[in-house]
Amino acid sequence: MHHNLITFNDLTDEELIRFVQNQDEAAFAELMSRYSPRIWRVIIANSRQRRDAEEILMDTWMAVWENIGGLRKVSSFNGWLRRIAYNACNRYYTSSHRSRSETPQSRAELIEHIDREAAPRFREAQLHADVKEAVQQLPQRVRPTAVLYYLESWSIKEIAEELDLAIGTVKTKLRETRELLREEFDMAPKKGETMSSESVHLNKPNMSEDVYYIPAMDQTQSNREAALWGLPNDALVRFGRGAINAMALSPDGKQLALGTDIGLWWYEVATLSPIALWRTNCKRISAIAFSASGEWIATGHEDGSVKVWDVRQANCFTQVERQAHRLCKKINQLIFSPDSKHLAANGHFDYMVDVWNPETGVQVAKFGDAELRFQACWEKHPIAFSQDSQLIVCASPPDDAKRLGTGFWSIAPERDVISVSDVANGKRVASLTEYTEFLYALSFSPCGNFLVASSDGEESSILTVWDTEDWQVQKEERIYGGNQLIPTYSTAGTMQVAAVSDTEVTVWDTTCHEKLNTYHTPYGDETRRWSFNGTQFALATTHELSVWTIGDHEPRTVSYNSHPDYISSLAFSADGETLVTGYPFPEGTFRCWDVVTHSQTPHVFKLSGEKHCLYVSASGQLHTTSVEGNTIKVRKFGNDTPITECRIKERPQYLAVAFSDTAQLIAYGDSEKNLYVWDIPRQEIINTFTVPESNAAFIAFSPNGKYLASGQEMGAYRLWDLACGEEIHAFHSHKIEHIAFSPCGNVIAGEMEKAFIFWDIESSKTLLTIPKPEEYAYWWQGGIVFSPCGLYLATGLDRVEGMASARIKLWNTTTGENVATFEGHLTTPILSLAFSPDGTLLASSGYDGTILLWDTKSIVNSY
Repeated sequence: MHHNLITFNDLTDEELIRFVQNQDEAAFAELMSRYSPRIWRVIIANSRQRRDAEEILMDTWMAVWENIGGLRKVSSFNGWLRRIAYNACNRYYTSSHRSRSETPQSRAELIEHIDREAAPRFREAQLHADVKEAVQQLPQRVRPTAVLYYLESWSIKEIAEELDLAIGTVKTKLRETRELLREEFDMAPKKGETMSSESVHLNKPNMSEDVYYIPAMDQTQSNREAALWGLPNDALVRFGRGAINAMALSPDGKQLALGTDIGLWWYEVATLSPIALWRTNCKRISAIAFSASGEWIATGHEDGSVKVWDVRQANCFTQVERQAHRLCKKINQLIFSPDSKHLAANGHFDYMVDVWNPETGVQVAKFGDAELRFQACWEKHPIAFSQDSQLIVCASPPDDAKRLGTGFWSIAPERDVISVSDVANGKRVASLTEYTEFLYALSFSPCGNFLVASSDGEESSILTVWDTEDWQVQKEERIYGGNQLIPTYSTAGTMQVAAVSDTEVTVWDTTCHEKLNTYHTPYGDETRRWSFNGTQFALATTHELSVWTIGDHEPRTVSYNSHPDYISSLAFSADGETLVTGYPFPEGTFRCWDVVTHSQTPHVFKLSGEKHCLYVSASGQLHTTSVEGNTIKVRKFGNDTPITECRIKERPQYLAVAFSDTAQLIAYGDSEKNLYVWDIPRQEIINTFTVPESNAAFIAFSPNGKYLASGQEMGAYRLWDLACGEEIHAFHSHKIEHIAFSPCGNVIAGEMEKAFIFWDIESSKTLLTIPKPEEYAYWWQGGIVFSPCGLYLATGLDRVEGMASARIKLWNTTTGENVATFEGHLTTPILSLAFSPDGTLLASSGYDGTILLWDTKSIVNSY
């Protein structure tokens, strides 16, 4: 079915879900856009790295696509989705997708790890698969209850409500299910063993929309001016330049291009300072490639679009779009052929490679099967052209790969086959079937006589070299270490390889097996790239940028802290001169930005522990909490010495924490759906609350310390009265997803599906209702905050299809009037908002890793 996406904006969630249940991909794209911000905070709270979180988000939506047809009660979609997201987090860290930081590094540790865990894991996986198959084969009279109970971990009460059955009837059906499964397995499974699950469009873009910024004269001026490039109207300054998603060195070695969520940054290699920013007017950049001459640069984007730019003219002259399933559209790899006549790209989760003429945008070839969506490793499949531009090499599935049934996944390979094809006629020239690993990198030698490939391994990757005359293996080495190897050839024909491990990147000369250089990357957050001719190696992290030229004794390095990941917390200092931002990755990182000078070099704090939170007290003082073992520690921001500690009996897997400086209280939740309130002076628990639905994921005290709000993984916020030790039930009935306490603490601003409400806690009455703008009626927002005077409410709105950016709206809390609208972050929804203590500045952050400052002085003074 084909639809204009904009038409779906007018549908209610329930109407949209009905379309998706009929496998309408356009409706599914709209549903993802609406709900991704809602489940993203659930996933972030339960993830250890951004890369993990992004993979879990994709896992979640794939499970939705496969299972939404069985959702009987559409009105329960929100809770159903959150349950899938929560279970996806649990499965991720109990499966082979665990963060690499948990994988033993030494050979001895690896052997011990395998001996201890491999066999049980295999048996468990087999049992899960058998259970799923058996449940699906149960008689129809009991199958629906069994699926919900055993495969999706629903409670008996939830099943009764979902299927409109009496609780006793559900129990009877489950007893019958157990008897049937005992006959099958001679045992009954445990609850909670959850299973989850083309034509080219040409478009000549409007050149004036792609903005180019003139280089500054020196590094200091460059950094200062870069903070003003590409600012939305009314924004004063930008802190940060966006998280780095892709990187490429120009063929002449003079420029470095960095692809981010906000555009394409250009750095001068000689000084490693920014010289330009190009706005691409697409979703975030996910891949970059230079043509051999450096005349053109191509950018690939998350929405499947590919743009080709003239570097000297700084304009886009060709745009194409990769036609694929919504979840596969993201451009993973881009590469020009050496003669620049072809541009190849591949995407996410499939084996398709598209080849275009970069000047005209005409598709000249397509390799692979669009229906083969693989359930395997998450790394990017590489592409390579031969030096004469006649051959293209890419990954393809082996013939013995497991074929899956209906659903999003169609194939589950255990390795890759390397396919060599003729670009002109599309025929396969060779298939390197002896390859036994997942493919990570490919490169041809300058003479064209050799092809090198590297694998993505858990301990030590394999480097394999073939002779292109007869396609026989010439060399195979596993001596460089590293989880991943990135090989390249110099123009002289010598091969270097970068070996990437969790904490360092080592560059080797493969001829003499000599280490040439080592970069330390303790957080594993680096982006790395060889130059076109193999003479330079660039590496970028959130805190520094390095470019090393082969032969130089040391790399050229600059510390900048300008490309951090997205922000989890945001607060001004008491004097309003410093803006503090907290980051989930790396864990415990905080940056302090100078609001007065607009310096782009923040002061960085790294705190111990995990699950860090940032709080602003009623007096404006900043505090942090962290979890260290079985202890919650509270510190004044910037001070390593805790001012108080709270011991917890047992550390749950996921723990929500809140602190009130006013009331001297700490709140935390456990894995049994309980909330505890700890009195710091008395050193004892004074309140215990039980959350009906699920564990508390987000909790916050009111500024006066009288109330505690808790948000669940599944369900709306609840409000608790600490004085009487009871829930204020009237609040929960409003089904509020995001909240903000007024400065006095007696009023809550909450976001519902179609409106914002102001709710008086003492009277349990709604004081004011502000309907959402029509275009946002079914969109949930990410940021909501009162001004210090309490007279205004700022809300961050998502970027809706057809809008240039995510918007920030200011509302008069007395009349409900929209007193100001700011055009916010270009590519991502608003995540956090914070007012300065005097209310004259508003800071906003998005998933793009940047912070924008807005001048609200005229608004505050005029009302």
